[in-house]
Amino acid sequence: VGSIIFEYHDGKKHIKVNGPHTFSPNNIRTDATRVQLQLTKEKDQVSARWRPYGDEKWQEIGTIPVKLPAYTKAGVTALNRAQGKGVKPTPFTARFDYVRTCALSPG
Repeated sequence: VGSIIFEYHDGKKHIKVNGPHTFSPNNIRTDATRVQLQLTKEKDQVSARWRPYGDEKWQEIGTIPVKLPAYTKAGVTALNRAQGKGVKPTPFTARFDYVRTCALSPG
């Protein structure tokens, strides 16, 4: 859809920090075919930012509260899910050049 989307489920409801539609609050549109995404988990929150591949400047997406054990890591996923009854998803390709996780030592 040409957007950077940041969503989560808080155990009760699905929350869209940045929705996929142009009418969605905080919509982040891009025509970049390659982007870099970064998720950072610190204590009780996860922050996300992005940039077109090779750009120097990161753009903030948002920060969400989390109530997870300290050993839980943040991750990335690609989802192709049709919305609405009878709607079929349009095929797409998502390629991750790499996914890296970093663990900070306690203390």
